[in-house]
Amino acid sequence: MVIMKTLNEIVQAITSPSILDELAELIRAHDKTFPQEEAIYHEAVEDLKKTMSPHSVDEYIRACQTEVVANILYAAYEGYRANLANFYSPCATDFPRMDFTDYIRDHLIGHFPPAMDAYHIREAFIKTLPEAAREAERAISGYFTLLDVHGPKLAHYAGYELANKLLP
Repeated sequence: MVIMKTLNEIVQAITSPSILDELAELIRAHDKTFPQEEAIYHEAVEDLKKTMSPHSVDEYIRACQTEVVANILYAAYEGYRANLANFYSPCATDFPRMDFTDYIRDHLIGHFPPAMDAYHIREAFIKTLPEAAREAERAISGYFTLLDVHGPKLAHYAGYELANKLLP
């Protein structure tokens, strides 16, 4: 069935780690310091693979990616939800006076199964690191933190805009 194929393609497009490549491309175009951070990340991954099993490093990277993608999807959903709430009660939400962490409901990010599973994989990997590999792990973690700072903000806005297109 064509509709199911299309739905599966949409789900794959928004849940695949490749969405992070698109996010990185967008950040690279607007943040002059990002390419340097990205280069440090790639170098750190290679360094870590020299110290640890490449398979375990790949699993760690996938877990980092999963966490960020999960947070992006959550933020997009919250953007859609905020638009719907705003539609039903336009004066109830005072966005200009709110902090991003309030309207994204930041306290809930990372508390659903895929994000929690990824978090546990990351933590287990970090516990196995020798001291010499900790700097590389910090560089990798820093890179994903950058993606996790930018991604949910953009996704929240995209979710809000998606609601503008779907709800009328």
